[in-house]
Amino acid sequence: MTGIYWHPVLAAKALKTAPVRVLLQDVPLVLFRSGNAIHCLKDICPHRFAPLSQGRIVEGTIECPYHGWRFDGTGRCTKIPLHNGEPPQRFAAAYAAQERHGLIFVTEDARRAQPLHDPTWDHQPFVRSIMEIECESMLADAVENVLDPIHTLFVHRGLLRGNGQRKSPLEIRAEVRNCVLEIDFAGEEGQDGLLSRLLEGERTKSCSTFRMPGVVELKYYGRDKLNLVTTLYFTRQQGDRYKGFALMTGPNRFGSGYLKALLFVPIMKKVIAQDRDIMGAAYANWKAFAEPLPAKSPLDIFRPGIEAVINGQETLPQQRLVLKL
Repeated sequence: MTGIYWHPVLAAKALKTAPVRVLLQDVPLVLFRSGNAIHCLKDICPHRFAPLSQGRIVEGTIECPYHGWRFDGTGRCTKIPLHNGEPPQRFAAAYAAQERHGLIFVTEDARRAQPLHDPTWDHQPFVRSIMEIECESMLADAVENVLDPIHTLFVHRGLLRGNGQRKSPLEIRAEVRNCVLEIDFAGEEGQDGLLSRLLEGERTKSCSTFRMPGVVELKYYGRDKLNLVTTLYFTRQQGDRYKGFALMTGPNRFGSGYLKALLFVPIMKKVIAQDRDIMGAAYANWKAFAEPLPAKSPLDIFRPGIEAVINGQETLPQQRLVLKL
């Protein structure tokens, strides 16, 4: 993975008055609040290496649980107990942090980081739900799982699609432009899955994108406005373990969005659990069989584009596929 990005590491509501330890690309970090600000340090005291996340917040600083050294949001040591005068210049490594869209994003270098991708939406009032998933998987596999319509016939039968009988073909076009995989779907006007009937109504078109560092967005349109947008952020925690944050945005017409969310959230949690289980089983099996190369299919038109984006390739010619789902 090349470049420096903002990565979501925690739902904002999970960070309250106590520090919280998170993992980002094999590095333990600690998050804490100081007034209205959120701070992020590497979760190690530079003195005797205790985890700062096991300490407490005192006067806007984080206090080490071992010898009581205190560090502010920049990582500067502000107090050493029993030491007279100004403390020596000692620092815990700091990351930049910000709260956006109900998530906490961090980066090792805010000045060089690529702009954060905000969830897409139009002018309508909206309601948004946030769900999380953890899984062991390669990034390309996790992204492909989200974009792939074929697995929904088997893993999510009846929830995202019905019995698989269609009256018209589904045409898919995929290409990479400016390091973004862009996918357009045509021919899915009639939806027979439970979630689609609940949330969307009539669909005129849908499109998806994938960009680094692991952002997938699925957009579903009605006649003249968005019906639903799912924005997923995948963050690598440790090894091949990823945490995904799914932001589901839908219209809130006269409060109906909140009523739909009451039904939608438990169903979507089941869909996420089904994906987690099948991806986890596939990953474990891949490891058990000494990481064999995957068999290729003419239907796998998303995979070349996903791998191109991950590898920093700017363009890839359009591929087209017609399916009957």
